Amino acid sequence: MENELFHQMAESEESHWWFVGRRCILKKIIDCFVEFSLNAQILNVGCGTGGNLNFLSQYGNVTGLEVNDEALQFAKKRGIEKIYWGRIPDNLPFSKSSFDLITLLDVLEHVDDDEKALRALVPLLKPEGYLLITVTALSFLWSNHDVSHYHKRRYSLTELNTKIKNNGLCVEYSSYINSLLFPIIAFIRILKSRADCFQNKSDLYVTNAFMNKLLAFIFSSKRHFVGKIKLPIGVSVIACGKKQ
Repeated sequence: MENELFHQMAESEESHWWFVGRRCILKKIIDCFVEFSLNAQILNVGCGTGGNLNFLSQYGNVTGLEVNDEALQFAKKRGIEKIYWGRIPDNLPFSKSSFDLITLLDVLEHVDDDEKALRALVPLLKPEGYLLITVTALSFLWSNHDVSHYHKRRYSLTELNTKIKNNGLCVEYSSYINSLLFPIIAFIRILKSRADCFQNKSDLYVTNAFMNKLLAFIFSSKRHFVGKIKLPIGVSVIACGKKQ
């Protein structure tokens, strides 16, 4: 990810519709599918500027891991004590069976070898620990947004489920998310991929406060379908795997 985007992210993570909506969905899935032990240990891999650290801390003791030095400095200002530099899959400063929950929130699509990354992370889970993943979805949505964020790929639901199962986890829940906004976002992404005048516009930029709240409301409405309906398409995929 370009360094200037970390500045935008640090400023927008608390209020931007994408982050607000995603946290609502994550909370619902964690509440429904993740069972925590007393003093649960949580690892937020690729914590970026730290926008999810305080959210995750309501469930236990949170540790952040980030490879970008600039993002790491933003994250350390969030008030979470344990934030480390590290890179998956080769630089993980943790012992096996250390965590009850590991989160990879829009991280796996940045990794050169995603299978190797998952193989490195699963041993860090305690028995019956959980891995919670969100990734970008559907290769035909590839646009300049993916290029500027250094994405390597976008995933289908089936592909992500297969990778989780191949690493010894049982898929407790998986689904596409951001489905209601899919037609609009798909149109914008395809337009960006074809029209030079739109290619430098960041997806983090929203000028209208009312529109931002409306988009957050629409995006977060997915939480009402968790455990009831799996939507057939979306801009992202979310999955929760459990170690056996």
